[in-house]
Amino acid sequence: MIKTGWTRISENRNGGKPARCVSCGGKGRFKVTFEDSFGKLIVTLCEDCKELEYEQLHLQSKLDWPGVA
Repeated sequence: MIKTGWTRISENRNGGKPARCVSCGGKGRFKVTFEDSFGKLIVTLCEDCKELEYEQLHLQSKLDWPGVA
C-alpha cells in the first residue's frame, strides 16, 4: 500500500480519551491514509510512525480476523 496523505488530529477531543497510535500505542496525532488498487485504509498514527511506510508498521498483528485459527 502507498501512503497518499495525512491529516492532523486536534488535541481537544471534547474531553474524551486521547487517540492512540495503532502501530506502537503512543499518542496518536495523525490520521494517515494508505491506498492500493483494492481499497483505502485510514489509521491513527503518532509522529514517529507517520513517517514510516505501510510495510514498516506493525498493523497486521493488530487486526482481529474472526474465524481464523
